[in-house]
Amino acid sequence: MSISRLVTALAVTALILGPARLAAQRSDPTGFHLAGALSGAGIVYEGDDEAESGGGASLRLGWGFNRTVTVFAEAAGARVEMIDFSDTYALAHFDLGVRLNFRGPQAKALPYAVLAVSGRSAGIDLGCDVLSITGAGPTFGGGVAIFFNENVALDLGLKWTTGEFTEAEFMGDKDTIDISATSARFDVGVSWWAGR
Repeated sequence: MSISRLVTALAVTALILGPARLAAQRSDPTGFHLAGALSGAGIVYEGDDEAESGGGASLRLGWGFNRTVTVFAEAAGARVEMIDFSDTYALAHFDLGVRLNFRGPQAKALPYAVLAVSGRSAGIDLGCDVLSITGAGPTFGGGVAIFFNENVALDLGLKWTTGEFTEAEFMGDKDTIDISATSARFDVGVSWWAGR
């Protein structure tokens, strides 16, 4: 078979199978889903010009009431490089929020916006104990879920969290602090919808 006949045969096959494949891949965010992701995280503290950043991972549980509204709980952790020292520390986020999905049921790619209330913590191991600071703030962001089939989607998302760290703890002693910070997370992960 010549190259031109092979190309023609592949083109005809794609035209015949294309609509069926698109129908099978349409997006459906309803019901329970579980998602895991690898992520890059960064944080800028009040008064600093540079971000401290590092890699991590996240886990999300969600429930889609309909095509538009999904509620979720997500935990994320990362190891962040210090600017001034050759060391790392743990940065964690915990989100309770809502995801607003856009586009119709025939779309394979489903864009979304995220609004959440988030708790944050940072912990530095000083050898004798961990110095931890905690706080909370709002999170907003967005992304896109690209459905491979009705059960599985590639999920790309970006979130920003603002607010203050309000409590520090070291060796059992707690103190009130006020440190503003803005953190960001970029996630590349997979979402799985159960029971389909």
